[in-house]
Amino acid sequence: MIIYLPVISFSIIISMLAYYYHSSILVLVVMIMMIYLFIKKRVIFVFLLIIIILSCLYLEIKLVKPVFNNYQFRITKLNKYDYYGCNKQGCIIIETKQELNINDEVLVKNDFKPLAYLSNNTLFDMNTYLRSKGISYKVKDDHLKFIKQQPRLSKMHNKVNDYFDYLFFMDKTNIDNNVIDSFINLAIIHLVVISGFHFNKLYKLLKGLLMFIKNDYLLELIILICLFLYAKSLMFSIPALRALLLIIFNHEYFNNKLSLLQKQALSAIIILGFNPLSVLTSSFHLTFIISTIIILIPNDYQKNKIMFNTIIFLGMIPLITNINYFIAPFSIIFQIIFLPILYGLYLVVFTCQYLSFLLPFGLVVINYFESFLKWIANYNIIIELGYLPIIICILYYLLFSFFLIKKTKKTLLLPIIFMTLYYFIPPCLGQVTYLNIGQGDCIIIKPMFSNEAMLIDVGQPFKTKTVQNIIVPYLKAQRIKQIKYLVITHDDIDHAGGELDLKKTFKVEKTIKNKTKEIRFNNLTFIDFLFKEHAQDKNDNSLTYYSRINGLNYLFTGDISSKMEAKYDKYLEDLPVDVLKVAHHGSKYSSSDAFLNLTNPKLAIISAKKDNPYHHPHPETIRRFVNHQSVPLSTFDHGNISIFFFYNFNYLKSYQ
Repeated sequence: MIIYLPVISFSIIISMLAYYYHSSILVLVVMIMMIYLFIKKRVIFVFLLIIIILSCLYLEIKLVKPVFNNYQFRITKLNKYDYYGCNKQGCIIIETKQELNINDEVLVKNDFKPLAYLSNNTLFDMNTYLRSKGISYKVKDDHLKFIKQQPRLSKMHNKVNDYFDYLFFMDKTNIDNNVIDSFINLAIIHLVVISGFHFNKLYKLLKGLLMFIKNDYLLELIILICLFLYAKSLMFSIPALRALLLIIFNHEYFNNKLSLLQKQALSAIIILGFNPLSVLTSSFHLTFIISTIIILIPNDYQKNKIMFNTIIFLGMIPLITNINYFIAPFSIIFQIIFLPILYGLYLVVFTCQYLSFLLPFGLVVINYFESFLKWIANYNIIIELGYLPIIICILYYLLFSFFLIKKTKKTLLLPIIFMTLYYFIPPCLGQVTYLNIGQGDCIIIKPMFSNEAMLIDVGQPFKTKTVQNIIVPYLKAQRIKQIKYLVITHDDIDHAGGELDLKKTFKVEKTIKNKTKEIRFNNLTFIDFLFKEHAQDKNDNSLTYYSRINGLNYLFTGDISSKMEAKYDKYLEDLPVDVLKVAHHGSKYSSSDAFLNLTNPKLAIISAKKDNPYHHPHPETIRRFVNHQSVPLSTFDHGNISIFFFYNFNYLKSYQ
């Protein structure tokens, strides 16, 4: 087993790099490593490699160019906001206001649009997840034509039905969000994901129910068909498919020929062979890395539940942290507590689903479970680590692999010490980030070696969930723990609307809404040259600040018009600007030629929503920037636009 450990470690590192950089080449490297673990015979190795390369090429072609000439789709899965529609040529996302049921057949009239790439790498990338399922297009159509419509049966919703759908089919549509949040905060959400544990229990249950079948081969075949149909109902999710494959490989025919690691590697080969893009999902990493760690845990440690769960917890840290941005150390104990409780809940929900007279009992059990879950969540402790850079993940897993080789408690301390040091050392990189929040502004300024930040504007209000879904996740991912200054340039809703929502989540030391000559933050100084100027128009009354940050000159202009821009001439003969936050989202009434002659910006950052009703940025404004040899970058084209800095080094990065 030890000779395989370097290969396993290398596979984990390369798969994380593939996930981080969305690289098809790195996906191939992962699959080569998996094949190496499975078999070393050259002929079979080459044969499997050719199949996987062809699979990659097929997927690349399929995802780049639509292959649909049949626009009739059958609804296969319902979501809160949209539907999955499939035909023999593939699947798409259908966005519609019409009510659809599973197995409805509809005719789509509108054109397909490719799924957009995520503009912020700190958010869950739903579109990459869909691409991993072979879905790369969506259509919006509120006038679908029904070819075949299923009868609309009213389903009585109660908690037992809702929990049955969630625990057995991963449908959390009707589950209280507080319950889901408690699972996440306690770091036990993986216990309710359909995986090997559930398939093994179901396998044993079916074997007990069908014990009257005396023919062993017929019994195994019937059970496998049932498990296959169950995995199909879960849309062959990666954990379910891996669990199904391992049950097959645990058959006595394979048991004598394959080790546990080889079964694991062969499962990965099959999943990646059918869909190489699976490696780009967190589900693939959680499923295979954790299960591989379980296989490699020394036998002495497997007998000790606390030690066993501690090792699994340590193996999950980079994966969980880059999803939730925090870890819950007490989850080691919570897993031991909740595993039998959840197993009992499964039995109660399953029994009540088919014995309706037990429904009142089931409701009581669920209510007690939810109360206990929320109560124990109050005693949880979380440690916020933010979004771990890929180099930190690699170093961590190298230290963790060293423990798996040496198998001593002293070596287990190495990854713990490493992550502890990472937690206490503030992030070294400073940054100025223009968040892509749609039609609005939010600029984050963070100095080097600091957990504090200054925000200029804070986007839209609660209904758009800009703060909850974009701003707060980004701040947490960047390990920002406090807002030193919140600057509201003016009271337009797309600049000030999210103020209250932000203050519910983050401590804001000082809010600045009135004109002030300068702001001192850390070793940075922000000067408002127009602080004496006042206008009747609220846009022209925007707070504007000029600052030199790590050798670059920045100008933040709010929504001022060319009329207010002209007043800079009263105070300055020259205003050199390297990075300009373009006023009023690129309106044609801002960024005049005279202003651009004065500032001569190298970069012009435009914060606006794609296809916004105001037609920002205006083509005339873009032409003015081009004529002045300024490079215009818009958030709707490039996503988040960040300038990271470290002493004399500045690095421009966008997420699209």
